[in-house]
Amino acid sequence: MARPPVLELDYADLAQAQTWIAVPFDVARGLGSLRVWMDLEGPRAAAATADLRLVNVRARLAPDLPELALANLRGRLGWNSRGGRRRSPHRLSVLPPPRD
Repeated sequence: MARPPVLELDYADLAQAQTWIAVPFDVARGLGSLRVWMDLEGPRAAAATADLRLVNVRARLAPDLPELALANLRGRLGWNSRGGRRRSPHRLSVLPPPRD
């Protein structure tokens, strides 16, 4: 039997939601739905999987990387801190913003 998500938001402003939700990267903007499953080790998340359907995304995935701007982001992202930090996309679909 599939386990239920730990967090499910049908419509959210992800930049505002990170006030209450620990996100492993900096989100300046992103609107849409989010479903998250987590593996906890004590009070900390050891791994997480998120299904995303977001629009108007602006995020910085690491402090030393430039900001990423996308018109649309859909798919599944995984994050695992066991054995070093790993991120894994699955069926990820991205659409860049329109050019000016």
